[in-house]
Amino acid sequence: MRKRPKGWRSPIPEADALRTILRLVARQTSREIVRALARQPSDIKTLANSLNSPVSTVRANVNRLVKGNLIEASQTKPKSVYRLSESVKVNDGPKMLEMTIKTPKGSSISFNILHKPG
Repeated sequence: MRKRPKGWRSPIPEADALRTILRLVARQTSREIVRALARQPSDIKTLANSLNSPVSTVRANVNRLVKGNLIEASQTKPKSVYRLSESVKVNDGPKMLEMTIKTPKGSSISFNILHKPG
């Protein structure tokens, strides 16, 4: 695939937002965070414990997901609790993760990701 010049924007308005979403869910830790938040809202430390991942890794992925509008933070004292955005619908089956994401302009993307056996 040819590399795009810096600052390049697609002629299709929603393509950049959808590309960002696909890059986010391409990360295994991000997918695991989405799956965990589909079950119940949680804070970063609880997510890190449930995923057996370092807090720094989970925090970095949570920040990316917040920036990509896939999850939202609700400020509570003394820590933030994260939940899926209203635009994200998740069906976490035994063999695959099914996601549907609506963009602000009304487009949507649906995809399935197979779970790793193990």
